[in-house]
Amino acid sequence: MNTPNNIGACYRPFVALLLVIFVSGCTKQAACNLLNNSGSDLTIIRSQNGDHEERIQVQAGSSVLLRDWLFWSYRVTLGEKVLRYSPENPGNDFVVSQGVGPWTRRVFSAQLESDGRIYLLKPGQIFPIKDFVTQPTGFPLAPIAGK
Repeated sequence: MNTPNNIGACYRPFVALLLVIFVSGCTKQAACNLLNNSGSDLTIIRSQNGDHEERIQVQAGSSVLLRDWLFWSYRVTLGEKVLRYSPENPGNDFVVSQGVGPWTRRVFSAQLESDGRIYLLKPGQIFPIKDFVTQPTGFPLAPIAGK
């Protein structure tokens, strides 16, 4: 026989799971939707603490979604040049939420130019952009010099 206490106990794991999903949805790092506007094909090499590397080929004029933007360091091979980047937080004015509930992701758009600088786009702007909006602190993101 189910008593009120037994029924409540049945729902506790379900409520705990919902709470975990809700909290994890609030703490997701932003992903960068990066357009290669450099005029050349390139390779992005993402690394985490030197332990894990990921290579991504991006054709000229194509874009790639770089998840967990702030958790990686980046090297970009652009022709003979190797450019190194330390990612910056784009700020909330450039990030939009896509999806619903636990499937929500936070995304911002950026554009890599031939000079190696990465510019942010405001939500609603469509690639490629020629005249960039005022950039927040840390942007345009320039390659790290001397490394």
